[in-house]
Amino acid sequence: MRSLGYRTVPITLFGDRAVQGFDVPALRDLLGLPADGSGSLSPDELLEKYRLIFGAAQRAIVQIPEDKLDWVTPGRERTLRQLTWHIFDRAEDFAGVVDGGKFTADMTDQYMTRANSCRTTADIAAYGQQVLTKVEDLLTRRKDLLDKPVTTYFGTSTTYELLNRALSMAAFRLNGTYRYLRILGIEPLAPLASHDFSGILMPPGNP
Repeated sequence: MRSLGYRTVPITLFGDRAVQGFDVPALRDLLGLPADGSGSLSPDELLEKYRLIFGAAQRAIVQIPEDKLDWVTPGRERTLRQLTWHIFDRAEDFAGVVDGGKFTADMTDQYMTRANSCRTTADIAAYGQQVLTKVEDLLTRRKDLLDKPVTTYFGTSTTYELLNRALSMAAFRLNGTYRYLRILGIEPLAPLASHDFSGILMPPGNP
């Protein structure tokens, strides 16, 4: 992908056209597929899923032994500290765009260094709670902003679409965290079941 000029993944190529990231409407348009008739999560449902995913992530994160936070996960040059912090940061990034913040291509890998500000599993879990509070504010007190068009490096979306995208990424990385805990011989505490992810679009690939 990098040889073709693309700096970040995922990227979907179809002929001479491409879609950057997990942008479901754009992917459907690229592939000539009809619009999804299944409907999307309502703001209340989205909030419920955020609380479910973030709560499960916080439970899993505090199970990680502190001396394993810098363990490099198989198949990716990324530590558990970076992966677990990355569960939460896209929701913070995307929630910030609605208030004039930016999300550029150069920001996609910043989590690799920003995550290192959290020294313990408790720090990472606390960061997740801070992000959840921001999301809760948008999905409750500031619902009027959910349809606001905002622009990122991968195009224009509504705030609501970005929050759905961030939830998808969080759920994907939570599943990755479960996988790596088990590799370390740790059974996740009260892990989510497949039905808990219902309604969340999950990207393929390695978390």
